[in-house]
Amino acid sequence: MNDAFDITWRGYDRRQVDEYLRRLADDPTGTPRPTFDVVLRGYDRRQVDRYLAEGDRPDDGGPMASFFGS
Repeated sequence: MNDAFDITWRGYDRRQVDEYLRRLADDPTGTPRPTFDVVLRGYDRRQVDRYLAEGDRPDDGGPMASFFGS
């Protein structure tokens, strides 16, 4: 589970977001953004959208670096 995003009602599917972020870490330029399912309890949609819009990548030392063990 990812500690960078809050868990909220009607958030993005955590498994899908985590898988996408792992793929993004492996290939930051060739990973198109998927459409995430909205589930009863998931990652805060605004936080995920903001994070992806800012272009923060797991390998650049940003907030996701600890999630990926960088």
